[in-house]
Amino acid sequence: MIGAALGAVVVNYAKTFFTSGPLAPYWLFMLGALFILVTLLLPRGIVGTFNAWWEPWKAKRMSTAAENAAREDGVSEPDMAE
Repeated sequence: MIGAALGAVVVNYAKTFFTSGPLAPYWLFMLGALFILVTLLLPRGIVGTFNAWWEPWKAKRMSTAAENAAREDGVSEPDMAE
């Protein structure tokens, strides 16, 4: 539901932006282009795309934090060659 609400805000802002100024006669084309671009570039939606970008960064950050904590505790990584 968050993505739907965020999308509604983006569409309403785009309508306001495109209907004022020099783009007013073409606002329906701009709105259509916005829908096509969002569909092509964000197939998981706004929130899904954000989560897809956020999760790898979060996992990397957590593993780095765990490694740092292990070093501070004096615990070393197990050597798989043994």
